[in-house]
Amino acid sequence: MVSQHLLFLGIGDYSFAPYKVAISGLHKIPRFRAIGPVNRRPVMVDDTCYIIPCYTAQQAAFLASLFNDPMCLDFINSMIFSGAKRPITKKLLQRINLRSLYNLVERQLLVLRAKTELERLGVVLGQQEMDLPSLEDFLGEYSRWEPKMALSTDVNTVPLVL
Repeated sequence: MVSQHLLFLGIGDYSFAPYKVAISGLHKIPRFRAIGPVNRRPVMVDDTCYIIPCYTAQQAAFLASLFNDPMCLDFINSMIFSGAKRPITKKLLQRINLRSLYNLVERQLLVLRAKTELERLGVVLGQQEMDLPSLEDFLGEYSRWEPKMALSTDVNTVPLVL
């Protein structure tokens, strides 16, 4: 069984992460957004959103791009009950298998989406190429930043915060 690392309602260290990937639980059309600091201060979201804390713009762009892949969004759309007051739920999001998703996505499109997210966050790469990390490298880097929510190699999901 895959262990889940979740934090529930409230404010913790994850709230002050400079970058986040957020999705609204109330919208019927899923869209993940990378969110960066405003005036060097972390953005806070309310309890209608789910977040994944990130510590670099690259982490947030990579995750938002991965979750916004059409394959992932199609999966979420197939699981949504459109009449629900809160169609996007923690339980639904926990069903996303990051390892499988990463292995199936088209890498060039993932990089293009990540670059677009970085530009939206105000990060300019210039002529430098964006390196696409392996999922294991990403999870290893992520666990260095977020040791309380470290992900073992058999965990396929990242911690979601409500």
